[in-house]
Amino acid sequence: MTFFSQTCSNLTLVPEEDEDSDLLQRQEREQDDLITGLPYELALYVFSLLCFDELVRVQLNHADLSTFGDDIMDTTDRNRTRQSQPLVWPARYCRLQTRLNWKLGAVQRVHLISDHSGSRVLSVKLKEKLLVVLSEDNAVRLYEHGDNGFGLRHTWQFGDPTQQQNRVLKGGTHAWFVPDSVSLSRNYFVVSGRKPSAVFLWKWRKGVRLSNKAFDNQPHSVQLSGDYLITASVDGTVHVFDILDEKNVKTFQLPPCSIPTLDYDGGLYLSVAPFTARCLHQFAWHPQQQQTPAHDSSPPSTSSTSSSLSSTLAEDDDTVISPRNQPTPSPSTSAPHPSQHQRVKRRLSSSFGLFCLAKKTWSSMNTSTTPSSLPASAPATHQKRTSASTTSKLARIRRHSSYNDYGYACQARTEQYIKQKMEQGLLSTSPPTQRPDFDQPLTLRRTIRTTPLGNTALEIVNVTSYQGYISTVNRLGDIAIYKKDGTMAARVQHHGQHSWMEKTESPFAREDDDYSDGYNFMRSRLVMGSMGLVYGGRNGSLWWLDFGVKPDL
Repeated sequence: MTFFSQTCSNLTLVPEEDEDSDLLQRQEREQDDLITGLPYELALYVFSLLCFDELVRVQLNHADLSTFGDDIMDTTDRNRTRQSQPLVWPARYCRLQTRLNWKLGAVQRVHLISDHSGSRVLSVKLKEKLLVVLSEDNAVRLYEHGDNGFGLRHTWQFGDPTQQQNRVLKGGTHAWFVPDSVSLSRNYFVVSGRKPSAVFLWKWRKGVRLSNKAFDNQPHSVQLSGDYLITASVDGTVHVFDILDEKNVKTFQLPPCSIPTLDYDGGLYLSVAPFTARCLHQFAWHPQQQQTPAHDSSPPSTSSTSSSLSSTLAEDDDTVISPRNQPTPSPSTSAPHPSQHQRVKRRLSSSFGLFCLAKKTWSSMNTSTTPSSLPASAPATHQKRTSASTTSKLARIRRHSSYNDYGYACQARTEQYIKQKMEQGLLSTSPPTQRPDFDQPLTLRRTIRTTPLGNTALEIVNVTSYQGYISTVNRLGDIAIYKKDGTMAARVQHHGQHSWMEKTESPFAREDDDYSDGYNFMRSRLVMGSMGLVYGGRNGSLWWLDFGVKPDL
């Protein structure tokens, strides 16, 4: 009894807990967690203000916030496939911060790639990791993006006798001019310029000038899409020419509001930024319908013969002729589009015609120069005249293939170089996923109002696009970035600065800048890619604006 009494004396009476009070306390603790109740963008902004060590400390001290990153990833990537392995916290944080920087226009780091004072940058082009820069010092520079940023790989200097040109293209009797716009594909090279505005088209790997077109007296921007040539003038007129069929021409009308800057992605979409109007227009063509090839009931010998003929012509003309790689456009009520079979037939007949002409010329030369075919009293000058006419015919045939003798020497070298790069996997051989159907009208998909950005959206001189973003730059170097769906618009800034790359009273400013910036397609000094933005200034400086965030190792 003594032990039992002592034990009871040490015990204390604990009141029974009420379930309602426990639920109330749990709700109060949940209300103290303000982060999970914030909107998605605001929560990301709060986390962006913390350093990596503070984020780890928050995750360790608050168990409820350890799954916050997973919730954000589930919300953001709900339409994407999840990765098989979960990302570690530093990688997840850096990716979220990078996305936020793209949306807010916040530049993480600014790099000065090169500084060539006094030599104004005319154009910059970005293809995956390769950056090509053209400047006024008659130099083309090639940069490559790596782990340490952009590095100079090669420089081509015009007029340098030590560097041998790879191809010489001639424009007939026309004097050379300063071009307004140029475009280059794997098979074609097109340039526009000269007053009145003219467009010259070459098959650069063969050295052949295919056509030249004359327009009214205003600048034109030229683009290439497969076997089609697209021209757009500042008054909003868009022409689409079929390179293989000169009679097939389509005309579309854009808003006539001085359009010196446009960006074509090579597929379906065309982004237009007027010089003075505070808006962005997005146009698009309808995609071609993928037609399933019909069942071939012909004998195997016929199909094998036709396939070998198509492959031979494709190798000779550098064009993929397979129906799977070159889908046939859908039928429409407009002018009939030549099918791929008709194009192959046209090439075959053209090649066969040249062969027959050459054979006829040689046969006529042999028959005309034999003693039996000439009278006994025929003078010796007749044979010379016949030989001269034959030589001129052969020269015309040869000139049809190349406008210069040097083109023959470098044609095989060019073909071998491209073949080597394709074998190494440096050149993609797959066609684009979607090809535009130019028989359908060009439709306006969306118009983005840029008025809230103020002067940043005024006097636009260049526009560029990448995936779901569009970026513009004005005459003062003030850059803006937009989402293509129109849900976001922001000024690109770095530590509160907006237009630090161009100065208002710059010693490199020129008197004609106020007149030429609004009507010059060549000054494409802004380009965008996965690594961020690249801008070429008037003073020759080349800037790289990086939005990416990397963990400090």
